[in-house]
Amino acid sequence: MSLFDMFSPKPAAQPTPNPTQPGSIPEQQTVATQHTNGTDANGVVPQQAPVKKDDSPLAAHTSLWEAIPKPPTDPTTEYTPLDAATLQTAMSKADLAASIPPEIMAAIVQGGDGAGAAFTQAMNQVAQQSMVQSTLINEKLTAQAVQRAISAMEAKLPEMMRSQASSAHVADSNPLFSNPAVKPVIDATRQQLQDKFPMDTPAQITDKLNNYVKAMGLAFNPAAPDPTEAAAVDWNKFLKG
Repeated sequence: MSLFDMFSPKPAAQPTPNPTQPGSIPEQQTVATQHTNGTDANGVVPQQAPVKKDDSPLAAHTSLWEAIPKPPTDPTTEYTPLDAATLQTAMSKADLAASIPPEIMAAIVQGGDGAGAAFTQAMNQVAQQSMVQSTLINEKLTAQAVQRAISAMEAKLPEMMRSQASSAHVADSNPLFSNPAVKPVIDATRQQLQDKFPMDTPAQITDKLNNYVKAMGLAFNPAAPDPTEAAAVDWNKFLKG
């Protein structure tokens, strides 16, 4: 320290500001940011990347093989097998012994020599009545089963005829579709289109099928770029750049 420094006045030391006193400026505190799934760690919302448009040939057919909800089944066309417990419950309400004439029952109760013959008659009467009831029940169940089968066939008949018409239309549109090497794939695609678009005509189903096959072919074997277009140079853009 020099002599000039000893006699030169020194500035007074500034007191440390107290955050609790009025007029003091508190130190700046870092505000904690909350990190969520939509923000970065610093709380900044990241810029969303633009969704790339699918320009592939199959872009219009991505929903073709999605599951198709089936309509509810008509219970009148469904066959319901008989359950042994249900049949036993129904038969328990039948009184086959009521077919035995009162005089035969009286002879059995009276006993003696005529009781055996009366018992045999009673058993024969019950067996006959059981056969009659069994035949009637069988005839009724058979009629119900036949009616259900007819109703089920009538319900499927329009769809079967439509399927035959669309199959013939598809086969006529391109002989290659009848080739055994590709026919199973074509039939499955046609059936899927028919189920997905039930109101389309056979011609419309054929058009959709042809468009799908063409798009699939372009996806597997894309067209090569034109070399003349690749060699062309935009000189205006080149000179401005």
